[in-house]
Amino acid sequence: MRIAVLDDDITTLQIVEQAITGGDNVLHEPECRFFTRGLDMLAAIKTEHYDCLVLDRQLPDMNGDVILQWVRQFGLAKYKRYTNVIMLTHLRTEADELYGLQAGADDYLSKPFKPAVLVQRIQNLYAMNQAIAHNSTQNF
Repeated sequence: MRIAVLDDDITTLQIVEQAITGGDNVLHEPECRFFTRGLDMLAAIKTEHYDCLVLDRQLPDMNGDVILQWVRQFGLAKYKRYTNVIMLTHLRTEADELYGLQAGADDYLSKPFKPAVLVQRIQNLYAMNQAIAHNSTQNF
């Protein structure tokens, strides 16, 4: 599973990395890439497919909403595979969460977050996509 994480806070990136690659609730053989700048992640997702993106919404150079918009407009057509997106942000009002979900995020977590819950949500989304992909190939 290929995962890209965007956050300008190094501590948050370290917590996410430890949750994904260490501890009890580890993802099976994840390939992770971490970004502190939105522009760097946007450049990467234009040339590489990731199964899941974890996006902060507030960054100095751009917000995660721009990346979510690009993924939803162009990602499926470019890679012929769906990309899961989880927003992980300090923006925690009901309106913020609704905005993220209505913009196309698959899930929305507020900071501070529970690392094991983030990993489980990544696993659930990945399993759902695998099941959908398997069923769609069975029907043709």
